[in-house]
Amino acid sequence: MIRKIVTSIVLSSAVASGSTITTTVKQNSIKEVLKPFSLGYSVKFLGPSLSKDYKSGETYNRFKGGTGNFDGKDLDTTGAYQSFHAFSLGYKFKNNWNLSYNVTLQDEHKDNVKFNWSDGSEGTRANGRSFNNHRLTLFIPSVLNLPFGWVSTSIYYEKPTASNIMSHGYGIQPSLSFYSNIKNTYYGIGSSIERDIIQDKTNPQQALRVSIAPYISYSLNDSMSLRNSFNFDWDQLDSQLGTNTYRQNLHDFGDLRLSKTFNKNFSANIGLEYSLYKMELKKTAIYGGLGVRI
Repeated sequence: MIRKIVTSIVLSSAVASGSTITTTVKQNSIKEVLKPFSLGYSVKFLGPSLSKDYKSGETYNRFKGGTGNFDGKDLDTTGAYQSFHAFSLGYKFKNNWNLSYNVTLQDEHKDNVKFNWSDGSEGTRANGRSFNNHRLTLFIPSVLNLPFGWVSTSIYYEKPTASNIMSHGYGIQPSLSFYSNIKNTYYGIGSSIERDIIQDKTNPQQALRVSIAPYISYSLNDSMSLRNSFNFDWDQLDSQLGTNTYRQNLHDFGDLRLSKTFNKNFSANIGLEYSLYKMELKKTAIYGGLGVRI
């Protein structure tokens, strides 16, 4: 009787052990399958200006400004406090290329913000939440190695969420990073060439955007860095395509940012956007952001 009980216990232990091994193998297999995938979410809150000229809940928003399609005059940059959300699902290939699907949207935090049209008449900003185009992006970390640096790039294809004017768009966003001999200092030049395919030809529409953004970054320690960039932006209407005529798109601006990385999954930043087109306190806005990636 004792021998049978011992045998039964041994067999039960063996079965349990085998079950544990099988479960562990399955878990490891799932981890290996999911390892190349990542989920990302970031939010940027655009807050008050350094100027006291704005009403409560209103600020400088560079995306509201720029050049009008019809008269070429400056657009008013007054907007509400805003939250910009970005969601991404990515897949990292073994060669470190990354393919991601990206969705972005923004929330306006004050209703009925008044602004002036370029002809001087008064308008009201759209309220609530609005969606941007959906993008499929391929990031290539090293396209070209040079004696003084290296080139990386993103290539994207996008579809509109609500517009009947645009059919689709595509673009390339190369960046040149320089090797630095200055300790903890990094610098380079970002750029972007973006093309929209326009369906509605009844009115002139923005069809090509080109931008250049030199930057410099300084690492304060292993987890904190200070970065400043200057952004210069031009575009062409569909009627100007194929010519050498470009207009200023969004007004040129600077971005001074302090970033903190807490671990490989979580980061935060605070910064100041300021106009280079008209350098005044009214053309500034403080922002803060959070980023999570798993």
